[in-house]
Amino acid sequence: TKVNIGAVKNACSQVIGRDEYEALLRTKMGPGFQAISHFQHTDDLALARLELPKSVEDTASSFVLHPSLLNGAVQAANILACLGGIRT
Repeated sequence: TKVNIGAVKNACSQVIGRDEYEALLRTKMGPGFQAISHFQHTDDLALARLELPKSVEDTASSFVLHPSLLNGAVQAANILACLGGIRT
């Protein structure tokens, strides 16, 4: 299934910053785990921009998918869950 990123971006009108989502996750991310550069959401959708943190850029060539980016994706899902957007 193709996802229209533009439509998701337009729908996700609520933006939260790092301090806000770290409070939601009840944690403070170290520099190597600050891969989320932007997070926006609705009640049931989220869009996160992930960027490799500068503190780990020198290790980028050692991985196909850098662990910091993978961790950022998991953090984004956890943020949406904390906001009530993931229902089980």
